[in-house]
Amino acid sequence: MLNISFTAWNISIIIIGYFISIVVSHFIVAPIVRRLWKRYISETISQQPILPALVGMLERFLYTSAFLLEEKSFISVWLAIKLAGQWTPSKTDTDRPLYHIFLIGNGLSLSLSILAALFIKGFIRP
Repeated sequence: MLNISFTAWNISIIIIGYFISIVVSHFIVAPIVRRLWKRYISETISQQPILPALVGMLERFLYTSAFLLEEKSFISVWLAIKLAGQWTPSKTDTDRPLYHIFLIGNGLSLSLSILAALFIKGFIRP
């Protein structure tokens, strides 16, 4: 558990950390996923950028919070739920690029969320 006093400094660090996790990370992950989508996914499948972006922002908030609260098992549960939703009994060769882009986006989101949580932990004053 994160034991902190709620000083102006600590509150500022928490706000900055979550801003990095949610907003700044979006502008890193989204262009990469978009570029991969354009390169590897057929134009017959339309990309819906708003919903995945909102899910990505929510999950980065959840990952950062879970890491800060030392509830890292939540990350496993969330990823299991997401992967179960993506799973189909027969992945075809045309499905694989979509699945790989999904995994890349998740990996980037998780990594950036942990970096933001480490930033918060590193600059918080007890």
